[in-house]
Amino acid sequence: MEMKRSKYLVHWAGKEIQTRIDELNEKQRKDYAKRLFSILHEGFWMTTPKEIVHGHGGSRVRYKAPMTCFTEIKLSAAKDHALQYGQLGIGVVRQFVLDRLGSPVHYVRNRHDEAIVGNINQLLKFVGTKEAQGQISPEEHPRDGLAVIAAFLKPMSTEGEGKTEDFVFLDEQEWRIVHTYQIQQQGLIVETGEPEPKYRIPLKPTDVKFIVFPDDETRFVSYQDSRFEKWSKLLKVPPTMLTLEECGHF
Repeated sequence: MEMKRSKYLVHWAGKEIQTRIDELNEKQRKDYAKRLFSILHEGFWMTTPKEIVHGHGGSRVRYKAPMTCFTEIKLSAAKDHALQYGQLGIGVVRQFVLDRLGSPVHYVRNRHDEAIVGNINQLLKFVGTKEAQGQISPEEHPRDGLAVIAAFLKPMSTEGEGKTEDFVFLDEQEWRIVHTYQIQQQGLIVETGEPEPKYRIPLKPTDVKFIVFPDDETRFVSYQDSRFEKWSKLLKVPPTMLTLEECGHF
């Protein structure tokens, strides 16, 4: 039997604002509205996670390439996901991500006997040595290529060496768009000139298929803002606007 997949992927934002709906205050709702308009008018942020993925023989890979993350989970599971990544969701079709060379992440075990991380780490060291010896030109950007590959690695579990694996991250069904100069040259990624975020992924109004708000008050604050009126006038029909509570009934 063929498995039916959603055509939508969702980017979640605002974890630094507030992740608990029951603790939201007026200022935080306005901050969520501000983040929403920042995304709608200027695009998705691309950031470099501070995570470290561990592998064979004590090897490790740190993320070097900026990225934007999405999830394929059903909206009915969004409330739990928002506790980790923020309560603002922006939905796009899967093709939006594919057109920017995005793909699902490659889940790895994040432990001492994991081979993929060890092999990537070995290649990084090899390239670094060859560059230092003048046998590889830095202009060929071999380490940049490996950094893009490494950016699609994701630990399966929260626990590390010697601890019980919980495989919790597998449930997120994560996709990523990773910065490459190829996509930047096509105008699908733009440099901001700011330290954070250094890059953004522009959005046309028609790219946004739905918006998930923390609660009805945040939705009302955003809807009443003149910036939303200006943005929505560019569309024949505004996108579907849901709250996390409403998502739970899908």
